[in-house]
Amino acid sequence: MLTVVDEENQTLVADATALDSDRHAFVGALPHLSAAEVDEVRGHYLGFTTWQRIRTSFGLPPYPETVP
Repeated sequence: MLTVVDEENQTLVADATALDSDRHAFVGALPHLSAAEVDEVRGHYLGFTTWQRIRTSFGLPPYPETVP
């Protein structure tokens, strides 16, 4: 599992960073799961990246500000 956030939203970046480094943040993000389930999900968590990094890496066009 990989989380993708918009790097312009610093709150999302801070939350994603906390998931990477703080088990309590990870547990808090999944309050509906048991401790064993949280551990299993965390075992599959790869971290986070930003949409901007993905765009740069794959040469994608910018996403539109609105959807028609």
